[in-house]
Amino acid sequence: MKRVLLFGAYANGNLGDAEQAASVARHIKAHDPSIEIVACSHSTADGEYFPAPAEMARNMTAIMDPDFVNSFDALVIGGGGLLASRHKPLTRPGWAESITIPVAILGVGASPEVAALCADILRKAVVVSVRDEFSHRAVTAFRDDAFIMRDPILADRSISRPHSSARSTADGQVCVIPRKLVSRAERSYAQLAGLMRPDDFVCTFFPATDEASGALAIFEAQKVRPAVSMRQFAAVADASALMVSDRYHGCILGLKSGIPTLPVFGHRPDESSKIFSLYRDLGIADRLYDADTPPASRDDLFRIAERALDMEDIAARLEGWAADFDALSRRVWQQLGL
Repeated sequence: MKRVLLFGAYANGNLGDAEQAASVARHIKAHDPSIEIVACSHSTADGEYFPAPAEMARNMTAIMDPDFVNSFDALVIGGGGLLASRHKPLTRPGWAESITIPVAILGVGASPEVAALCADILRKAVVVSVRDEFSHRAVTAFRDDAFIMRDPILADRSISRPHSSARSTADGQVCVIPRKLVSRAERSYAQLAGLMRPDDFVCTFFPATDEASGALAIFEAQKVRPAVSMRQFAAVADASALMVSDRYHGCILGLKSGIPTLPVFGHRPDESSKIFSLYRDLGIADRLYDADTPPASRDDLFRIAERALDMEDIAARLEGWAADFDALSRRVWQQLGL
């Protein structure tokens, strides 16, 4: 029996990261159901951690133990933005040298600054894949054979649901998914809050940071619903006619759930924005982003969604990306010897 160790930011309390372990495990199990999979993280956050269908490593520092790591047949690092912001031990000198098993970096986000700090593991890996063009440019200085492989959650068919046009009307509820508040988003959040009805609501993927940053306080008139598990998110999706998300995986999970999902408007996108990259690659960024004309009413949100989001076309594109992921992952598993 082959044994694979997964590593990512799975235990930081953020649904988009916690679900990565489960998605990567499902992709590996689709290749070979007999493979034993263990997920590990390096986090001191007191957050939910849902690695199933993988097993959970013994503690949060297991990834620092070379004997533990090298007892597996392969190490898979991903997905999420592991090369876009600093994550221990990827930036730790000497850690990559301690790994003697094959390593794959799978569908991660990257920035030039952090990729440079992770040069040792980038060079060590037998295969390196990143989730978008910006990330690809960030790692090519260290791996000119790196290629684009979509986010594992984005390519996970098991969490896809069909669109129901009957629910996508202005009579239904709007769900806003904020993230940790930064200054440029404050005005956008305030504008959104001003458009919402009392029965609309806010969904938080990362309650601790969203609340502490002040993001949730802006929506003081709305009920806040946490979604720190896929079960909770499914309930949120069931209640939503439209979503507006400032979280990358909020956009992904909303669209995959068949819910018209808009990005938060009000700040000009740039090439480093993973949300902008998602909608650009879906072919609809030009219809969505217009920094000079933010939505002026709640009905505007529904009009923009109706004009820009062809949910059947989006579902077809997502299925195409899943098929591409399947083909590329077979190459990854082969290079890992699985």
